[in-house]
Amino acid sequence: MRVSIYKIKIINIFCWFTCAQLLSQNLNLHLQLTSFKSLYDKQSNAESVPSSISNSQDEECRTTKIQVKAENYIDTERNLKYLLEKTPNDFCALLALTDLYYMQYRFEEGQQILDDAVALKSNYSVRLQKARYAINKMDFTGASNIYSQIVEEDSTSLEAIYGLANISYWLNNFMDSQNYLQKLISLDSTYAPAHLLYSKIHREWQNTAKWKQSIRNAVESDSLYAEARAAFASVLRNEGYPEQAHQQAHMALEIDPYCISAYQYLGNGGSLKSHDRFPGADDADSSFIKLLTQGNDHLLHHQYNKAKSSFDAALVFYPKDVTANMGIGIIHYFKGNYEIALSKFWNILEDYPHYGLAHYGISLVLKRKKDLVNIKLNDMLTSFNNRSTPPVPNHLRDVFLDYDRLDPELQKIVLISAEPLSNYITALYISGATFQLIPFHNRLWELKHKEKTKNTRTFDLRLWDDVKGQGGFHAVGGEEWLREVKYQRWNILTHEFTHQVHGILSKKQRDQITFYFQKAKKERRTLDYYADFNEMEYLAQAVEAYIYDNKLADQKGWSGHTREILKAKDPSLYKFIENLNSSDSYRENEIRAYRQLGLNMIRNGNIPAAIETAQKGLVQYGNHPDLLGLLAQSYRLQGKYQKATQIDQQMVDLFP
Repeated sequence: MRVSIYKIKIINIFCWFTCAQLLSQNLNLHLQLTSFKSLYDKQSNAESVPSSISNSQDEECRTTKIQVKAENYIDTERNLKYLLEKTPNDFCALLALTDLYYMQYRFEEGQQILDDAVALKSNYSVRLQKARYAINKMDFTGASNIYSQIVEEDSTSLEAIYGLANISYWLNNFMDSQNYLQKLISLDSTYAPAHLLYSKIHREWQNTAKWKQSIRNAVESDSLYAEARAAFASVLRNEGYPEQAHQQAHMALEIDPYCISAYQYLGNGGSLKSHDRFPGADDADSSFIKLLTQGNDHLLHHQYNKAKSSFDAALVFYPKDVTANMGIGIIHYFKGNYEIALSKFWNILEDYPHYGLAHYGISLVLKRKKDLVNIKLNDMLTSFNNRSTPPVPNHLRDVFLDYDRLDPELQKIVLISAEPLSNYITALYISGATFQLIPFHNRLWELKHKEKTKNTRTFDLRLWDDVKGQGGFHAVGGEEWLREVKYQRWNILTHEFTHQVHGILSKKQRDQITFYFQKAKKERRTLDYYADFNEMEYLAQAVEAYIYDNKLADQKGWSGHTREILKAKDPSLYKFIENLNSSDSYRENEIRAYRQLGLNMIRNGNIPAAIETAQKGLVQYGNHPDLLGLLAQSYRLQGKYQKATQIDQQMVDLFP
């Protein structure tokens, strides 16, 4: 079995220390060699675990791994710095420290150390480090130049060929990426990163079977490759094994405590366990709960100093309280104190390893740390800032309940996000529909109208508690996800808002969408695997693509589409969306909205209100079968059968 790429990095640090004669009693690296323990319980899971997992069980149990815990990074860094104080020009130690910083997403510090190493000499390892840093910066030209030069000198360099394949993938040149990967695999069929990258290309091409197989190939090639384990979690959940998927994600974090993919999985519906609003505080006194509630309210309004005061006061009573520590971690995240935020979130996971919100927090922190060196963000931000702010549509505040508490940047994003379908906001208002943003510190079920989602799962087996978006009559979207729109990243609001609008489209409009969806699905022209699930996701993914002329290169899979891609792949749907917001009349949609409002009142047992709604709609729009049908149904439920029959006859006469 091929040695882990992650393991190689740690061994490299070990070897660099050896060459510098660091392995002495005074400079212990604190690298722990431990048995590789399986995360599966053979007895309890023998029947439920897929055979491909069970077959490799004994082999995995015999494997050993190098496990670098987060706290040991600190010791390793201290030892390296101690050496460099003694011998500032130690080339091996400089490269080791560079690698250590990159593993921790401390890219700027790593680059400073690498510059010191380059000043001494530039060998193969230094060039690979420079290329690696360039990719993290999204300097694809710089990285490509380095990798190409290396391949010219050595056509069998696995790292350089993989680097070129990776760059082609980021630039959407998937065929070029595939060609590089085929060459790489012909040289070494057990090179795990190649199989994992291949899986991403298959995902782009909506080849689910090959996507799964490539990820399995990556895990089989290197059982200690954390990113492959995290990807395997998604495969297992897709196949209906959420418990085993959860174990794979945690295994990834045992291998690499900085594996962002695992945190993203566990923080966005991958957790198995729901938690109360104030975990562990059930028996606490009311004054303590009051402090937590005050802290959350201050955090909601970005009053960080007040929030911290409340949380600090709460921690005096219960130093390990999850809510207070999570709140303080979020405050440090917003202030850019990322290392402190990481520490807070990690501490929470020590006691509550299934707490999805802490996993989500770590994924955001690591993403922000990587964004610090991204050279493309300024261009994306400039493009956003140069975009004019659309006018506020009528009734926007009645639908988007959080609008007035948002800062100007988020308000602009809301207006831009809703603009393609803004003329339907009046109809949504009539129906009683709402849209809320999920604050960083809240789970979905903590929002109004979402209480029943607690400890339930989506159609694809994600825990609703930690999901950051939901369409429907009362739609929601993650506030921190929405802020990403300024960098031309995926737009949660447009996606979920489209679901809402879909619900009030006329029958003719909905029938058109059904026709386009069935045709595109048959011809394999849906935008992505998520759009291929059903016609609701088909439309939502398309409208989200429609609002973008450009997307940041890190948007892939279901999040990387633009207007141009939509127009080329599904021109009929593109034209349909283009015309949606320029109708001569929205009468049919508003009538449907009145009908929806009335039906909701009936479901809530308020029949008189349903009658009043139907009558109000008839006054405003005149006779219409939807409104007359609502009125007849309401009278029938009241036991007024004669009135209901008269209205039924009226419908037959007017709409034979």
